[in-house]
Amino acid sequence: MLSYSISEEYLMRALEKDLPATFLPFVKEGDEEFSLLEFRPTPEMRRLVRSVISSPLVGSMRSLFIEGAVLQLIALKASFLSNQVSSSGNLNEYEVASVQRAYKLLMGSLSTPLSLSELAYKVNLGEKRLNSGFKRIFGGTVFEVYRNERLEIARKTIEQSDASLSKIAQHIGYRHYNNFISAFTRQFGVSPAKYRRHSRHNQKME
Repeated sequence: MLSYSISEEYLMRALEKDLPATFLPFVKEGDEEFSLLEFRPTPEMRRLVRSVISSPLVGSMRSLFIEGAVLQLIALKASFLSNQVSSSGNLNEYEVASVQRAYKLLMGSLSTPLSLSELAYKVNLGEKRLNSGFKRIFGGTVFEVYRNERLEIARKTIEQSDASLSKIAQHIGYRHYNNFISAFTRQFGVSPAKYRRHSRHNQKME
């Protein structure tokens, strides 16, 4: 999951009348569930984050670059949320609730995930319908959302801890370390080891 902090005043001023109604929970206190359920990066957002991760800029130039990237992320997310209601229009209320329940179950078992058939059975939806619902609400199939979420957990853990890369891979359910390296590199554009070096270097420069 991506995270950054801005003031409600700044957000309202920046978006003015373009602020989608579904964006309002992000600027209200005490609505963590909405954030956990809905605030997932799209492929375009991930590309933007990768550009920040791999940027060679340091110091004030890096801070300026990151600030610009955050503004782009806000614009992308506002646009995504504005279209989200229409994009899930083919799902009825029960199906939307079932998809969100499936998402919670999936996020609660990242290291030992449920299969698609198990997940579909638990929320009483067909496998194709569940995948379709995930695409409409979260921007990817069940497998894609699962893969992206556990790699994001790995990225944060690499950045914030000294745990070995192999331990991190095991923690998020990768049995084979090389598979983790390949998946991480495809997702973020750099290997886990290189990302850790970049992260440590940037922390020293701040």
